This record gives sequence, structure tokens and C-alpha cells, in this order.
Amino acid sequence: MDRELLTFWKVLRDRPADLARACTLTPHSRVDFTAAVSGSRALGDVDEVEVARRVWLRLNHSQVGTARMRPQWQSASAHRKMASGLGAAVDQMADAAARIKSVSLESAHPVELIGAIERQLGVCIYLDLRTDVFGAQGASLIQRARVEPIEVLRAVAKAKAAVVIRAERDTVAASPVRGWTYTSVGEPREGSAVHLWSNRVLSMQEHLFDLRDCGGSAP
Repeated sequence: MDRELLTFWKVLRDRPADLARACTLTPHSRVDFTAAVSGSRALGDVDEVEVARRVWLRLNHSQVGTARMRPQWQSASAHRKMASGLGAAVDQMADAAARIKSVSLESAHPVELIGAIERQLGVCIYLDLRTDVFGAQGASLIQRARVEPIEVLRAVAKAKAAVVIRAERDTVAASPVRGWTYTSVGEPREGSAVHLWSNRVLSMQEHLFDLRDCGGSAP
């Protein structure tokens, strides 16, 4: 995780009220968005709440998918819709802070982090490698922190720890984990469906009214 994202999660965990106030006072504007993007290149001695606010601004004021670091103002209606939804994003901070209160944050290259925990049997490594999440422009806010999905898949290929991967079939097809068990998660994508892959047996959810094991009979 790069320094800015690490700071964001640290501030959200430890100073949620300060971050919520800073984000509440942030206008939905091109000027602020541009300043947040350019300001990230020269952090210097910037206060950690300000660093976290800039990350929040870029993630919430930008487009989704491969255009992640572009502002969302393509039309007046889109601008109004986006601006009206920012309050809800701030309101969610308190709940998110409570959920991660006891979470440890790691600042390391993904492959290095996997190498440190892959042999621990009490660990489950979850990787979301969907193209519009992992590979989106801006998913990593600094270029040097980016890593190709195939590098991550190679790193977990021989893991003793449990591994669960969420990815399109095309992402896994040519990787060392292509023989792992998988199940569809019902996310249609253009060109490739999304599946869960694991080095453990994936339990399947039975039908809600399947009574065959309860002495009854299904209609």
C-alpha cells in the first residue's frame, strides 16, 4: 500500500471526526480536484488529515474504471448527482472507522507482503483482481506502487495459507493458479465473467428450500 493510501486509512481509523469535518468542508469543484492531484506529488510536511482528505477527494470526485483520475463533470446533471452523494460518503466514515479500529496497516509491495504471510496456516489472503478495481488508472495513487496481476498470482501460487481471488477468467487463465477451484459470483463482465478462485474447496450455497436432507421432499 502506498504512503498516501496508508495515511488515509490510518487517519480514518484514528481521527475519523477530523477527517469527516475536513471532507465536509471540501467543495465539489474542479479546482479542488486538480489541487488534490497535483498536491500529492509534493507532500513534504503536509498534515496527515490533509493528505487523507486529498485521497478521499480523488477517490470520491473522480470517475470510475480506467478514467479514475479524471474529474466526473461531464454534464451539469452528473455534477449535481455527484455533489449530492458526497454527504453520504462522509456519513459512512464513522461506521468504517469502527470496523477497522483494531486493524493493522501494512506499507509494503504486494508481492513482498504475500511472501511474508503465505506460509502462515491461520491466514486467508483475499485478492480483488477485477480489472475495474485492481487495474484501474489511479487504483494505486503513485506509479511506483503499481504491480501487474500476474506478479501477484505467481506470488500466491504455492501459498500454504488460504487464498481467495476475485477476478475475471481471462486474468487467471494463463497464470499458475488456473487449476484452482472456482465458482461464479454472478458478475457479468464484457468479455469475461467474474469468478472466485481458491486453493481451498469452495463450499456451495444450497437452495433455500432444499428439504431433501430434512426428511421432506421438494415440489
